[in-house]
Amino acid sequence: MAENKDSDVREDEKNCKLTYYFRDLLKKRINFQISREETCSIISAVETLVSIIIGYVTSNVQWLPFSRLLSVGSMAERTSIVFPDEFDYLVIHKATGMQVERVCKEDRGYAHIKVTDPDLKEKWFKWLRGNYLPGNFKSHGSTNLFSDYFDTLSNAFMYEVAQRAKNLPDKGVIVTETGVMRVANFVRKNGPAFTQHFLWEPYCRTKSQTTIKVDITPAIEFDFIDDIINENDTFHAHIINKIVKHGKFMLVWSPENGPSCPLCFRLTFTETEVDLIRCLDTHHKDCYKLLKYIFNSGGGVNFLSSYVFKTLVLKHGYHCKERANLAVCFKQLVAVCLHYLFNRTTGEKVEVSRLVRLLMRGEKFKLHIPSIFIKDHNIMDSKDFPIPCEHFLLGIERMLLSVEEICCADHPNVDDIIIVNSLMTDAVSYVKSLPIVNKYLELEKCVSIFQKYFKQNVVE
Repeated sequence: MAENKDSDVREDEKNCKLTYYFRDLLKKRINFQISREETCSIISAVETLVSIIIGYVTSNVQWLPFSRLLSVGSMAERTSIVFPDEFDYLVIHKATGMQVERVCKEDRGYAHIKVTDPDLKEKWFKWLRGNYLPGNFKSHGSTNLFSDYFDTLSNAFMYEVAQRAKNLPDKGVIVTETGVMRVANFVRKNGPAFTQHFLWEPYCRTKSQTTIKVDITPAIEFDFIDDIINENDTFHAHIINKIVKHGKFMLVWSPENGPSCPLCFRLTFTETEVDLIRCLDTHHKDCYKLLKYIFNSGGGVNFLSSYVFKTLVLKHGYHCKERANLAVCFKQLVAVCLHYLFNRTTGEKVEVSRLVRLLMRGEKFKLHIPSIFIKDHNIMDSKDFPIPCEHFLLGIERMLLSVEEICCADHPNVDDIIIVNSLMTDAVSYVKSLPIVNKYLELEKCVSIFQKYFKQNVVE
């Protein structure tokens, strides 16, 4: 009994040191390191340029009646990290002359769009299949390389943006008190979105230029109807209340390797999602930032996106009462990540044995992570990984051991994150340098550290 108490005391000491380290990391590396004035200038300049581009397109292209621009993603949620260089927008068409049909009942996260207005049918006749608008897109890459960019409505919109962004008034330059923002001649397809690049040149850092990536996603907005979603669909009753309060939902184009039905659009409740993240306490927002920074910094091969971390943090926040100890929540969230990676689907088999997983290295696999909005919808349904994730798993686990070592130090130094990131981003070469026996033992050692978190009810 005394031994268990001593173990708990040691664990508490580790968590205190790790929390101190995390807070130092947030202050010195993760939160914006530029002035508030420069941050505000960047945000204002990006929004102005995006509004000009979209306004320029919609005023010249009558078959693209988009009505408003909505800021979404980490900048809107106030969870962006390091530097304000990634923005997300939905450019919204308020649905008139269209209706939503939930025909594909097995795909709860999707719906069809039937065009009923004769004038709209005439404008969009090129893309219609009968009376229905196809929900899939084709990822062609650069707009300058393909002549068939009008094959889908979303690609046609991207093409028009790319063409008109080259001829903006004042050459697409915004001058602010802290720097200059200009449009770069770059537009690329990125799933249902397209990415427009801007260039930011601050006055305070001479010969310094930052690329600002702006994802813009066309979306069709509908008024809320009961058939779309109900309380049983959602992770928590509070979520459906938020959706009903907003009174609307949106449909965006589906990925090519998503649903098998070509008419399926993906349901999104983006405004509600932004609201949910904004309402999170600072403690859990910091956990989200830590996950994004530690796991996705440095350009390594990552199998879990920021959206996955957002989903897991939102679920975690509904049952977690912790508001001070970052280490406790971080470890629980990592345990959930490992749970999904360990129990991934390969073909028709579900791997539950870590030894089996190591022996089945050549198979494709899918990760299944339920949405907070529609539990039957897998937010990873468009990701079919053709390579095994052993490298990534081992990278995560080695990184966790490094974090344990750092937090046990007498004076944890924020610069030690270099060790963590190098182990994450160089995981492939790290794993290749080890014999198979050591790989397995390393795996077991790390899992044992976090095993008690698997026993808690942290996975829905």
